[in-house]
Amino acid sequence: TSSYLNPTKPQRNYLKNSRDDTLQIRSGNELEPPSAWQTVNHGSASSLQNAIENTYIKCSRYLFVSREQWGAKSPKDEDYFNTLDGVSYVFYHHTDGEECNSTTSCAEIIRMWQMCHQDTRGWDDIAYNFLIGGDGSVYEGRGWKRVGAHTLGYNDVSLSLGFIGTYSNKVPNPEMLTAAEMLIECGIEMIQYSVTSKVYERPCL
Repeated sequence: TSSYLNPTKPQRNYLKNSRDDTLQIRSGNELEPPSAWQTVNHGSASSLQNAIENTYIKCSRYLFVSREQWGAKSPKDEDYFNTLDGVSYVFYHHTDGEECNSTTSCAEIIRMWQMCHQDTRGWDDIAYNFLIGGDGSVYEGRGWKRVGAHTLGYNDVSLSLGFIGTYSNKVPNPEMLTAAEMLIECGIEMIQYSVTSKVYERPCL
C-alpha cells in the first residue's frame, strides 16, 4: 500500500476532531470485508455543498469544486448509503497518473478518470466520493450520499478520498493534506462518519 498516511507520525495529527475523538489509521492489509449492507436510492445527485457550507462551519474551510464546475457527465445510475449515523470507514487512494495544480488541469484529469471508470470499467460514475487536487481544492465525485466503487467489499460502508496523482513513493503536498484534514473534519461535523470510523490508506485502483 501507499505510505503517505503514516500512523507512526502523530505530530501531523490531521484526523482529530473537536471532541478529541481520533480516527484510527490502519493498513489496508488488515481488512476483512464486512457483510454486505443493502442500499437504497434517495433523491438526486445534485451538489449539496452550498447548503452544507451555510450550515456547518468546518465545511466552509476548503475550496470546493462541484461536479458541474469540473464538467462531470451524469451518472449511469445512483446507489445511496442506507445509514443514518455515518459510514464506518474512510479510504484514501491515489488515482495513479498525472498530477495537477490548477482547477483547469485537475478538471481535465478528473473528466478523463470519469470516462475511464464509466466507459472502460463499466461503473456508474467516477469511483471516488471526493478527489483532492494539487491546488488544494476538493473536487466532488459521488459526494457524501452516494456509494462509490473504490474498495471491494467496503463500498457500501465507506467514503473514499482520491489524491490526484501518484503517491507510492512520496507524500502529497501540504495543501492536499490540509484539504483532506478539513474534509474529514467537515464529515465529522455533518455526522457523515461515525465516531468510531477508521481511516485506511489503500493502493490505487
